[in-house]
Amino acid sequence: MCLDWHYYRETSFSTQDLAKSWLSANRQPVSAKEDAESGLDSGLISQRTMEMDRVGVFYTFSQQKGRGQAGNEWFCGRGDNIAMTLVFQPRELDAMYLFCLDMALSMGILRYARRINADCCLKWPNDLYSGNRKLAGILMETRIAGTQVEEVYLGIGLNMNQEVFPENLPNPVSFRQLDGMVRDLQEESRQLAVDISNAYDSFMKRLAGNRGKEESVFERYKKEYLDSLLFRGQWRDFFFRGEIVHARIEDVDECGHLWLRDRQGRMFSADIKELRYCLPG
Repeated sequence: MCLDWHYYRETSFSTQDLAKSWLSANRQPVSAKEDAESGLDSGLISQRTMEMDRVGVFYTFSQQKGRGQAGNEWFCGRGDNIAMTLVFQPRELDAMYLFCLDMALSMGILRYARRINADCCLKWPNDLYSGNRKLAGILMETRIAGTQVEEVYLGIGLNMNQEVFPENLPNPVSFRQLDGMVRDLQEESRQLAVDISNAYDSFMKRLAGNRGKEESVFERYKKEYLDSLLFRGQWRDFFFRGEIVHARIEDVDECGHLWLRDRQGRMFSADIKELRYCLPG
């Protein structure tokens, strides 16, 4: 799979908006024949491949108006962190498998992060955490025609080298704060994009190889995803529909709804607008 890189030195727009604007202006798909001369792509693709999907990678190290889940904003300090959007154009992907894809891509991000810090985990639906502190915000947006997915925009805001955050942010942390190391943002951006692209490629191949047995693909990703969730299996307080409930995370369904069990043994589901974690700090 080829990576088509677009770097912005500084921008006041989100990388998702930049990606959408670029695709609209060029009026062409993000797919092309393999460019064997590309040094960035050479480690990711096979020299013998006739044609492969090209993934658009739009990134910057200074973004002033990032977007997160449920209308939240994401802060990206100048020259310290990574803001990135990857654009995929899947072939014949039904919209019913979008959350499964979301899990697969989130696990690709987690695999990258755990090579740096083994304690990283995912906070439902797909933010990256270390303990109770947020390392990255992840947002997946799509363009759908009928029941088919035409484009997927995966946005990531990753705290890498920042040491001081605005006081109004509730619980941020960077890799530098965790281990004291300053990392090369260009190299880390490349590795992050490779890991996500590999996760996407693996998902699409697995789905294609299990026609008629797609449920088994979902169950495989769900197990790995649930095992990586923050507070999974622990009794915790959550804000649910304006009230605090004491519950335990039990499951997640095909639509991405989180299923919890309260102290009375009752199961209930929640979507992203209904449930918030009660976190210290």
